[in-house]
Amino acid sequence: MNQLVSSDIKLKSFLLLKKFSESLNTYAQTDENMLKKILDIYLIMKMNDFEFTFWVLILEKFLADNTIQSIQKLIKYCAYAAKALTNTDIGLLDTELEEKYPGFYIKSHKWIKKYQKYTLSTPQDINKKYNELSLSIQYENKDFYINYGKIVEELVINWVKVKEHAQSLRPENIDI
Repeated sequence: MNQLVSSDIKLKSFLLLKKFSESLNTYAQTDENMLKKILDIYLIMKMNDFEFTFWVLILEKFLADNTIQSIQKLIKYCAYAAKALTNTDIGLLDTELEEKYPGFYIKSHKWIKKYQKYTLSTPQDINKKYNELSLSIQYENKDFYINYGKIVEELVINWVKVKEHAQSLRPENIDI
């Protein structure tokens, strides 16, 4: 796991990708390592968590419709659609992708136009999916998360105790 989590990817993002790849393995019913494929695309596309979540939504819509396409192609085009539709300037990425996959730019834009209905999501849809994904990994990986709410609660309780103790030490509160 340490080899896969590089400086290019945060632990939470890696856990989200891992969770997503598990569901893709189930769908694809293959022994292929979907995590590696997902990670590769995530890193090539230089995605953030928002774009990743949008990517998951687009892919889920395709899979729900039982659209018959190569899973490799679907992963790549859905990721690009998520990236392209959430950013206004991806010219440098387009150039890199075109060098790596000749003809990708034209094919991907045709693909996005053809399957536009799968890319329709509101920010609320994306936020809901992100929260859903985050909760699912949080329960599975409790050791990786700090419960800041609990820390704040403990600090407040300790502060109240210290304040009460300080109040009891005031001269007017001491019984002689």
